[in-house]
Amino acid sequence: MGGITQACKKTMPEYMGAETFSALSKLDKDAFQSELKAVQEQITSERGRHSAFTRKLSIAHKMAPHAEFYFPHFADFRGRLYPLPQELTPQGDQIAKALLMFANGEKLGPTGLKWLMIHAANTFGMDKETLANREKWAIDNLKMMSEVSSNPLSNKDWTEADEPFTFLAAAKEITTAMELEDPREFVSHIASAQDGTVNGMQILSLLGRDQVGATATNCTASPVRQDLYSEVAITVITMLKANSADCAISAEWYDLLKDNAGKARKVVKRPIMTTPYGVTAKGIATQLVNDKHCNGFKSGTREEAAFTMTETILAAMTSVNGKAVEIMSYFQEVAGILAENGENLTWYTPNGLKVTQSYQRTAEKRVATVFGDVRLEVEDKDLGLIAQRSINGSSPNIIHSFDAAMLQMTVTKLEEQGFTDFAMIHDSYGMHSGNVEALHVALREVALEIFGGDVLSDLHTYLQSTTDLVLPTPPALGSYDVNEITQAVYFFS
Repeated sequence: MGGITQACKKTMPEYMGAETFSALSKLDKDAFQSELKAVQEQITSERGRHSAFTRKLSIAHKMAPHAEFYFPHFADFRGRLYPLPQELTPQGDQIAKALLMFANGEKLGPTGLKWLMIHAANTFGMDKETLANREKWAIDNLKMMSEVSSNPLSNKDWTEADEPFTFLAAAKEITTAMELEDPREFVSHIASAQDGTVNGMQILSLLGRDQVGATATNCTASPVRQDLYSEVAITVITMLKANSADCAISAEWYDLLKDNAGKARKVVKRPIMTTPYGVTAKGIATQLVNDKHCNGFKSGTREEAAFTMTETILAAMTSVNGKAVEIMSYFQEVAGILAENGENLTWYTPNGLKVTQSYQRTAEKRVATVFGDVRLEVEDKDLGLIAQRSINGSSPNIIHSFDAAMLQMTVTKLEEQGFTDFAMIHDSYGMHSGNVEALHVALREVALEIFGGDVLSDLHTYLQSTTDLVLPTPPALGSYDVNEITQAVYFFS
């Protein structure tokens, strides 16, 4: 219920002896092994999710008596911030977020109710709608929110939400606020999250001043919210149709998706989201299999279905957002040249952090202990760099360093204005609902500060200054006017 998995009671299929198995046809063997693997994965997933839930709940019970507590954070080598505690943190899943509240409440004020309603709509699954439609959806569903708030065990409409528990938390606050004579006086304690749109692609589009990519990822002043996932999904369906005559698996994919835009969007979403962060073609295929999109194919195995879809998604992404692919290729080429010559990839982030990407080869060391020998892998500079890992890591590490800088610069700007309460997750910024409009202004001003110049050229100039090797030139900038970012309503929303 609500994303919580009960204790797993599933069991493995009945044991099949070697003699019985060997007597099966190849098709039946493949089917049995596929079923076996699927059940194993399901049991592992359900046990893991249930255990994670019980751990969060246990921690919450232990922390509940404390009026307030803090989350110390650490930064990785790219500047990204992570809470030191595990499980129950603002960067946790929807259950963790729903269990946490700001210790210091703030009145909704003149705009807070609107943003609290939009937050509720977002968590229910209305985040692809316009802001006006999201607010209207919340107003139209005030009765439902009141009913689920008063008795969530008997009225389970809240379990239909994309993030059931975060929606329920928002519904409870909205219901209480609406019971007041003046809802603006309601003291809110939950964080209203404002999320970027495929933030890795946003950063690549801003770096390259790519009009197509900026439009698709809501970096323009358009009053209409764009959805990159849906755009790529449409292109994927078109390509599958074109390939159907020559490829039975493409034809089966096309029949599966042609009349189901929602499913097509789900199939492409994770590959698109992870592409800026260095996922390989093999990684995308593994995602498709693990997410069970490739089950039940008659024209090929799960792996063959995944391979076909992977090729199609990558081709569609190049068609829809080619500049991002160009920039990633540039980063990878630079990293490859440097690594093959034993040189690290280094750069400065917009807030002044020097980042060094250094994936050294390792040597095996054995340490004798009273419990026996322990085998360790120790980085050894004399063995050189791992070129392929350097290539694969270049684009995600640069992008992560930029999203880290933007988050820190935004918090710093807001802290200077007197704001103190934040629930930040890389590309999802949370504050009190009454402070969301200040957050919107600050993060867009920071984005303009970061991307207002020719960042790609400056980055190239610095990279070239670190080596005597001749590095490739970066892609030419597009025609996008970065000043639009300050008026981009759906940049973060």
